[in-house]
Amino acid sequence: MNEKEMTTTETVTKVHVIQFKAPYLFECMEYKEIDLSGLDDLSTDDLLTAENMYLKTGGTSINPETTLLYSLILAHIASDKPFEFFGKLPAKEAMKIKKEVYRFFYGRV
Repeated sequence: MNEKEMTTTETVTKVHVIQFKAPYLFECMEYKEIDLSGLDDLSTDDLLTAENMYLKTGGTSINPETTLLYSLILAHIASDKPFEFFGKLPAKEAMKIKKEVYRFFYGRV
């Protein structure tokens, strides 16, 4: 493999995959990343489910897609991880997820 091929291979990143700074332990399993590629497969029904969960858990923003809570609910739906998975994440990791969900809706900022 030549240098150009190595560079190209090394710079390839997976879309909607969040790398954690340190391994995250949840229910006796260690996670180094979370794959949110399911965002691309969300339906309107999924968004309505997320909105209902958001309202039931006390969300009140007129722009829920800009909130951490709504972003984590969508991450839960997109990743098939239980919602509780997101509760003990380090704050910086939760904010990475929020940014990725926001970017999914509004593009890179």
